[in-house]
Amino acid sequence: MITTRTILAAALVATPGIALAQGFEGAQVAASVTALGNSGDVDISNYGGGIQFGIGAGISVELDFGLHDWRAISGQSRSMTLHAIYELTPGISAGLYYGEEHPDSGKVSTYGIEGTSEFGSLDVGGYLGHVEDTVDSATALGVDATMNWGSAFAFSAAVDSYSGMIDMQNISVGGEYRFASGPAVFADIGQYSVGGASENYVAIGARVELGRGTTFRDRGPSNILSRY
Repeated sequence: MITTRTILAAALVATPGIALAQGFEGAQVAASVTALGNSGDVDISNYGGGIQFGIGAGISVELDFGLHDWRAISGQSRSMTLHAIYELTPGISAGLYYGEEHPDSGKVSTYGIEGTSEFGSLDVGGYLGHVEDTVDSATALGVDATMNWGSAFAFSAAVDSYSGMIDMQNISVGGEYRFASGPAVFADIGQYSVGGASENYVAIGARVELGRGTTFRDRGPSNILSRY
């Protein structure tokens, strides 16, 4: 845990300097904790961040990373996703992504297509991809929507589904409060299902953005319970 906090602190300290780099568009750092069922304990901790650079003609690249601590099963993993993004028009972007997640043993790879659109105060996004390890694979599909209410509040809903080597679904709704200067805080409630067994959860967290933030997010399988 000390190592994780040190990494996040270093990222926050370095972010203002990163912003001076040519082509910088945005960055974010986020952390969340999740309680499953009625445990009342922190069962999952997610820490992550991302940075995005423009390379010209509406094209940009984004790199996301994540650290995931599954205390419920005494496991940890690290994930990273690289996105190639094309802004079709202001507020509408499409992208390709490739990511890897490294649990305590083995490796999971994921790749696919993604997109996001702004319709006034409504933001809608989605992805379709492929997930595989050394022996099996699955199809990943997800959609999400965020309704912005003024400059401070936002409400969201998301659905994610994996089918193949593992059948996994997540449905969540949540809200966010954005401080005028500083971080945003958020909370989600949802239901997470694996192999037909489901469990409710509550997640809370905070994030800090610089510039316009990032367009997409980490696509690692462990990030299915974290929208940032």
